Amino acid sequence: MIRFKRLTKEELKLLQHEFIQFLIAQGIDSGEWVRIKKVLPEKSKLLVDQFSNLVLEKALKNVQYLEYHSPKKIASIHCGEDMMRLAVIEVTENSDVDLTDNKYIQLLIKTPKNKVKIYQSEKAYRINREEEVFSYTEKGWMVSDGKLFNSVLTANT
Repeated sequence: MIRFKRLTKEELKLLQHEFIQFLIAQGIDSGEWVRIKKVLPEKSKLLVDQFSNLVLEKALKNVQYLEYHSPKKIASIHCGEDMMRLAVIEVTENSDVDLTDNKYIQLLIKTPKNKVKIYQSEKAYRINREEEVFSYTEKGWMVSDGKLFNSVLTANT
């Protein structure tokens, strides 16, 4: 059963060595893999799904921060063990600030406070942590280093 997504052929090619090791651990050598792909295509898909789950779960466990940028909002999430902390800077719709353009971040400091909202919140995971982190990446959130998160928290104090 696929928990995240099936890796693409290109992604599998990049992880070829790891996939071969996975197959060996399953007791499948190269000849057997060729046979399975030809004779048992559903089993080959199942094996790729299992490998995809392992790879993505390991990667998602390492994600600590996510961020999202739009012209009127920048947001960052710290993905803790049991909960997510959200930090947001948002400008009003009628503001000429475009938060996707780095030069406007400096202008943000000069923008009157009534046109800028800075806030934070927390929430427990609705589902498994890794599945929730994955769902955010599917919505366009990017993995980040946490600098934005910490900057927004600092700006909010």
